[in-house]
Amino acid sequence: MLDDVEQAKDIMLGSRNRRVKMKGVLAFESSRRAKPMKNVPRCYGLNNMVQKPRNLESPPALLKTRDDEHDWYQLNVNRYLAATTALNVAAWELQGPSDLLHACREYGEQVNSPRLGHRNNYYWASQQNNCARPQYIKKKKQLVEQMGHFGGPHEDENDFTAGLSCGLCLSDFSDKPGCEPVHLHFLGVGCWVRLQYMAQIFFSGLLRDRGTSPLVPDKQPMEGWETRMLLISYPATKILTGEARRSFLSMPYQSAPLYITPEMTGAPASQQAKAMWTTHTTYAQDAWVGMEPLSLVTFMARSALQHLHFAFRQLPSSYGVQIDAGQFLKAFSLDVDGHRVNAEPWELAPNSNVGQPFGEHHKQVQDELLQNQFNHYLAGILLVSHNKYHAWDITAINHGARPKCTVIIAYCCG
Repeated sequence: MLDDVEQAKDIMLGSRNRRVKMKGVLAFESSRRAKPMKNVPRCYGLNNMVQKPRNLESPPALLKTRDDEHDWYQLNVNRYLAATTALNVAAWELQGPSDLLHACREYGEQVNSPRLGHRNNYYWASQQNNCARPQYIKKKKQLVEQMGHFGGPHEDENDFTAGLSCGLCLSDFSDKPGCEPVHLHFLGVGCWVRLQYMAQIFFSGLLRDRGTSPLVPDKQPMEGWETRMLLISYPATKILTGEARRSFLSMPYQSAPLYITPEMTGAPASQQAKAMWTTHTTYAQDAWVGMEPLSLVTFMARSALQHLHFAFRQLPSSYGVQIDAGQFLKAFSLDVDGHRVNAEPWELAPNSNVGQPFGEHHKQVQDELLQNQFNHYLAGILLVSHNKYHAWDITAINHGARPKCTVIIAYCCG
C-alpha cells in the first residue's frame, strides 16, 4: 500500500531535476487539465465538487472525458487518488471511533453517496491537492500568495459536522539543519502539528486553522525542487448527505444532464414531501388511463432497463459492464387480486453487454420489419366497412417508385 502511494506521488510531483527546470512547477500542474480553484493559484480540486448557486454535485470540468479516451492527467490522478485514499481509509478505520465509522457507513449506504478513491470510503467526498514552494520562516505571507484563502487562517464551512478531514503530507523537502516540514496550526484550540513526509492527520475543518509550506531558515539558498504537496480529503456535507443534486449522466437532445435529486436519495427528510409532478403528461403518472396495470409496470421496468443501458454505456468500455435483464425484471412485481405478479419477461431485451446492447438478433428483427414494410408499403390506405348496405370497389394501383410495392385504395360506392 505504501509503495503504491510512493509511486503515484512520484508521478504527480515529477523528478527533482524537472522541478528545478520548471521553476517549482509540479508534473501534474503542467497538464492543460490542471486548473487551480478560483483565487487560489496552487490549490487543485481533484474530484467531486458542489456548485453552490445550483446546488449541483459533479466531478470538476477539468476531468471531462470525450469518446472514451483517457489522457496522462486523468489516468495518473486516478492512480494517485486510489492509492492515497486506500491508505487514508485503512488508517481511519483502524483508529477512528467505531460508532462514528458505523454511522458514516450506514448513512452512506442509505443515500448511496459516491465512494471516491476506494470502495470503503464513506468518509470523504471531495479531495484537493494543495501545493506551494518553500517559504522563509519570517515571511509569513508567502503561502497566502500561493494558496489564497487556504494559505491563511480559515474554516472549511462546507464540512460535515459528523466527519473529520484527512490531511496526507506528500511534500518533498530538505533535511538540511534548520529546515522544517509542513506545519498545520489549529488556532481554535491553540496548537500546531509538524507533518513529516507520509504523515496523516484527521481533524475538524470547522475549527479555524492555517498551514505552512516547508520552512527554510532566512538567507539559506533553496535548491528549487523543494515543494509542499498536501492532499486534503474533505467530508463535504452536501455530497455525503445526498442534499445536492447529482449530475448523473448525459441525455440525448438535452444540454443539461439527468440529475439524482435529494427527493430521490431520501435526504434530508424535510425535502421528501415535495410533489413529484410536472405540467407534462408522463407514462408513470398518467398512462394508467388506457393501460392494464401489468402492462404499465412491465413497460416502466423495461424503460428503466433501457435507461440503465444508456447510462452504463457512458462508463469506460474497459470496465466490460453487463446487465442481466432477466434478473433485473424479476425485481419488479405488483399486486394483482391479492397475488404478487412479476413484470413480464423480455425475450428481446438489450444484450447483457452494455457496450453492445443490440446484437445480430436485434438486427434481424429490424431487417424483417423493414423488408415487410417495403414489400407492402404498409397498404397506404385500406378502408374496411362492416356496413352490409355499402358496396366497396377496391382498386389496386402499382406504385411507380417501387414496382414491387402496392398501394391499396378503397372507395365507398354506397
